[in-house]
Amino acid sequence: MTPHFDTERHPITDDAYVARCRSRLAHDGALVLPGFAQAETIERIVAEAAMREAEAFYAGTTHNVYLTPSNPALPLTTPSTARSKAVKG
Repeated sequence: MTPHFDTERHPITDDAYVARCRSRLAHDGALVLPGFAQAETIERIVAEAAMREAEAFYAGTTHNVYLTPSNPALPLTTPSTARSKAVKG
């Protein structure tokens, strides 16, 4: 275990472990490593980010779930025409 990450539970330098993680990522589209970051590390990251929140860049967009132009010929209830608001920052 390192001061920041649980490398015993998640041996990220082990080629077989990395291969399994890549396989799960390819299959699921996301990879979750429960307990990888130590709680104290997460708390420190959150605290440091909070101190600099005023410096963050925020962007907002409205789009459909496919991130493509809407087809005005389709009803507004279809996924390709329904709009979602996304805010990043």
